[in-house]
Amino acid sequence: MNIMSDQDKSDEWLLENAISCWLYHFPEHEWTEQYKELLNKVKHGQYKNTKARTRGRPAERQRTKKPTSDKTVKEKNKTINP
Repeated sequence: MNIMSDQDKSDEWLLENAISCWLYHFPEHEWTEQYKELLNKVKHGQYKNTKARTRGRPAERQRTKKPTSDKTVKEKNKTINP
């Protein structure tokens, strides 16, 4: 027996349902006021479920440039190690 209808429920409806169930089962909990405020935000459309932004492409290491000639490398070595 399927209690839910064939239609998919929206994220806002699921949030409202979950918060309402929590408030029903834990009416004396210390977080009750915060959950009531959240429920009001969800009901009035002030709370929107946003998706995290993903990056476009993975980062790649920067390629190092090879020296144009061995001459510059040899000259550096001579100045460092005379």
